[in-house]
Amino acid sequence: MLKKQFRQDDVPVFDTTNFRKEFQQACVVAGLGKITKMVSAKGYKWEKYEGVTPHDFRRSGIRNMVRAGVPEKIAMSISGHKTRAVFDRYNITSTDDVKDAIKTVTRYNKRKAGK
Repeated sequence: MLKKQFRQDDVPVFDTTNFRKEFQQACVVAGLGKITKMVSAKGYKWEKYEGVTPHDFRRSGIRNMVRAGVPEKIAMSISGHKTRAVFDRYNITSTDDVKDAIKTVTRYNKRKAGK
């Protein structure tokens, strides 16, 4: 999808054969992650990435859609989730969500008591 939408001189933004590595490098450049060169006791070398992942963006997108009032069925369609169980894993609840729910119930109870 990115390859079709964001080309520069016919060069794709991400190499589709190694999306994860390209994504990580883009995040490092954007200041959203870092790559640390590692060496094992036996001398094996590798790079360790710490930072945001494509799933972080997917999770944020789902949370933002649901919090904005997009019907969950539509959000599932946009995010590509086929099952409710997997969608619910991405639509995580925060402490603020719980606080808002408590405030909503408190307001409801006050209105109900005033009638």
